[in-house]
Amino acid sequence: MELPSYLLFVSIIYLHSRIIADVKAAGNGTESDPLQQYVSHGREAVLQCIFQESNIKWVKKVNDTFILIAKQNDVTNIQKYKVSSNPSTEHYSRLHVLNAQPDDEVIYRCSGLVNQMYHIQLNLYVPPTRLYFFRSIANKLEVMEGTDLLIRCIAEGGKPPPDLSILNSSRPNQTQEISFIIPTISRDYHQKQIVCDASSDALESPMRVTVQINLYLKPLTPKFNTNEVSTEETIPLRVSCISYGSRPTASFTWNIGRNDVTSFSKSKTEIADNGTKTVVSTLTYSVNKSNNEQTIICRASNIVGSVSASKTLDVKYAPDIAVNSPTYTQNDAVRTVTCNHNGNPDYYIYHKWQQKSRYGELIREFNGNKTLKLPDVSPLLRHQDTGEYVCTSSNGIKDKDSGFEQTGSGFMTVNAQPVFSSDTNERFKFFGELDKAVNISVNVYSLPKFTSFGWTRNGKPITTQNLIKYESSSYPTIVSHNFHGKEVQLEGYSVTLRVYGLTAEDFTIYTLTLTSGFGNIIKSFSLESSSVPETPGNFSKTDSAATSVTVQWDPRSSGGYKQTFYMQYRVQGLLEWITVIVGEEDINELKRRRTYKLRNLKEVQAYELKMYAENTAEKRSNVTDVLIIFTENAEPTTSSAVIGAVSGVLVTLVIACVSVIAIILFKRRQGKNLTEQNDKYYENTGFQDIPKGDDYEEVENKCVSDVEHKQSNKTYESLGTKDAPNVYDDLENAIGQTSSKTSLSHYEALNVQDKPSIYAELKN
Repeated sequence: MELPSYLLFVSIIYLHSRIIADVKAAGNGTESDPLQQYVSHGREAVLQCIFQESNIKWVKKVNDTFILIAKQNDVTNIQKYKVSSNPSTEHYSRLHVLNAQPDDEVIYRCSGLVNQMYHIQLNLYVPPTRLYFFRSIANKLEVMEGTDLLIRCIAEGGKPPPDLSILNSSRPNQTQEISFIIPTISRDYHQKQIVCDASSDALESPMRVTVQINLYLKPLTPKFNTNEVSTEETIPLRVSCISYGSRPTASFTWNIGRNDVTSFSKSKTEIADNGTKTVVSTLTYSVNKSNNEQTIICRASNIVGSVSASKTLDVKYAPDIAVNSPTYTQNDAVRTVTCNHNGNPDYYIYHKWQQKSRYGELIREFNGNKTLKLPDVSPLLRHQDTGEYVCTSSNGIKDKDSGFEQTGSGFMTVNAQPVFSSDTNERFKFFGELDKAVNISVNVYSLPKFTSFGWTRNGKPITTQNLIKYESSSYPTIVSHNFHGKEVQLEGYSVTLRVYGLTAEDFTIYTLTLTSGFGNIIKSFSLESSSVPETPGNFSKTDSAATSVTVQWDPRSSGGYKQTFYMQYRVQGLLEWITVIVGEEDINELKRRRTYKLRNLKEVQAYELKMYAENTAEKRSNVTDVLIIFTENAEPTTSSAVIGAVSGVLVTLVIACVSVIAIILFKRRQGKNLTEQNDKYYENTGFQDIPKGDDYEEVENKCVSDVEHKQSNKTYESLGTKDAPNVYDDLENAIGQTSSKTSLSHYEALNVQDKPSIYAELKN
């Protein structure tokens, strides 16, 4: 049997043996070291003496005593022994032990001349009782990969000791065990088989045992299922690692950076044909931009050891945008803002830049690029470049709100000389009343704040030391100003001069001067006398509907200036009033009654309304008394229900009248003989007088009157409607008639064209 190529025992195996007894092919023939000779049970053993003498004697040792069994050619027991000569010498030097039995296993001695003695130990052949590998269980050797493996084959029993061999690697004859060591055993030996043979003359065929090497194997280095581990911030990362060849099953751990994320993974195990395990571990984990370029590690481990694989994590995410917005002055001709990104991938598409006010009002837009260079304008207009600059860009990756376009902003400041706000630029007059105080308030946009301010009257400085007459102040406020053609709200200042106890001399020109590091600005205003407009009169409702109400009022004195009319309204019970402008009146406009339709109200609600007037001299009238109005129900079935109810009542009355008239006609035909019966009949029906002559007409008129007036009134009253004719107006409108007075009667409105014809038929 050839040595398998996977075992290079010549270079790696250390062989050693342990001799159980000093047994050789022949001893030295002394009593202490007799020649060892074997014979099978029941067979004949031939013992050869080394002496070639004519007088050979054989004895055997029994209980430490030698007993004669043969001399020359004579034997003591011919059934047990015989002697034979050596053909070459013809001397009887051979002893034959017949039918060898266990009692024959003793030392035999032959002797010739004096002091010539030769000892032979006769043994029966005994086959080995057991052949096995040391520390094997169920013919398997379990060992960890990478350690030294001792392979040791042991034979128990046997005479003579059997010859052992492993894979044809024979050892000296008559040994009881054979072993060798495989140092740092590799996984190549897993499930390989080792064969041990025991050979002996006591065996008809060699004894064999086979053992299988089963290694506890460290998992092989895991492999990622993709060359690049990449995902987007909004898409959970899903990546797998696979490890082959572990025994026992490997377990996986995962790390992203310093974070252990193993709890977000699941593993699946398959068993290979060689008993090793293949483990696939899949990690599902929500990453964020902070995980980008961190190391992701999958590690497979078992009792033998651990191995790992790693990759750099690529997390794609939408950019964070910051805008670099320096501070400039009105003297800087070049003014730029820069869009800085932090996204992956680092490639961006730029959209429009926007300039906004501090309060988010859009001022203007520019074509996109990383750096925005602002158009050059006059130094006195560069303050209008102050604002929040918004950069919008994208890199093709969605953000957490599923949007592609990202924005960032920075507030750029241009320090410049103060400017009067738009509302101040358009104002040249203030108004006051004699003997009263007035505020001349001017709004200013100033960044940085002006260093000082001063007032003059008719070109002469006003001293504010006269606290009884003048008081000046400034305080921060929100002002309205035009930035690049857009009216926006800005953080500014209100500069106020308060003049107490106005006299005729105070109605003159006032000038404000603001001083700053960029120069002075000056503006003059005239103070004129004014009076308060009168409260609008005859404020009342003219019409109402489900969601609207129309009101009217009479304008009164405007105090000598153009006046504007304001109306305030609210749902009854609420605290907050809503104010709307409902009209204007120029100073030379003729007085006329005004109306206004207030819309978008709620159905079936009570509203409180009031109004006042204010003129351009900033004088406001008193407020009118509160007017309470009610909006109506918009249900389309209301008129129909009323019409149906009215129609039902009318039809019932008509039927009753027709019945009464029919009875009267019938009674009149019976003649005078039935007078008494008729009297009783009318008494029973509630008529107090017996009809005579024109009784028919009276009954007819009574029915018609009841139908047209009394019953209709009662019907409307039962419906909660006090004005019956209005209901008929609704009825006329429902059938396509106008709402004004009509020549048709109520019966005609009900499509009854000729009511007298009904009675004509009854008479006939």
